[in-house]
Amino acid sequence: QLRRMIHDESSELRAELRRDTCEIAVASPNARGDSSSRLSAVENALDRQRGQLERIDRNLRERCDSTSSELNTMSSQMQHKVVSLGTELTSVRAATTSLTQGVLKGLQVVGLLHDSAEVFPPRTADGVVPSECRQWGPGLRDLLDWEHAGVPLASRIE
Repeated sequence: QLRRMIHDESSELRAELRRDTCEIAVASPNARGDSSSRLSAVENALDRQRGQLERIDRNLRERCDSTSSELNTMSSQMQHKVVSLGTELTSVRAATTSLTQGVLKGLQVVGLLHDSAEVFPPRTADGVVPSECRQWGPGLRDLLDWEHAGVPLASRIE
């Protein structure tokens, strides 16, 4: 009896194992095909994303290069303008100093300004101003200082 039960039980297990094996064998190609199609879909999606990222990267590089080129151009233009303005400012300062000295000397000659300050720099025998005397005499800065000190040129004229 026990042998019979063991025999029946093992036969049932064998049959169940055969059925499961057949089901697995039948399902395996389907699962493999499903996995393969899913894998292909994922690979296609990754390829599309890679292509999009490469286009974005290319566009950003082009924009950066363009912006860098524009920045270099603007920087060069700005430097040129600064040099030009510096040159113009130096010319304006020289002109205002010359004008200031001319007006002061004119006022001294006419007798309206009795300031004993030397307006013009000393000159050598051949009429050249020594290099150490190039900033000689009152200039625009002096006029502004007088104005700030409350003693403008107009109040110095008698």
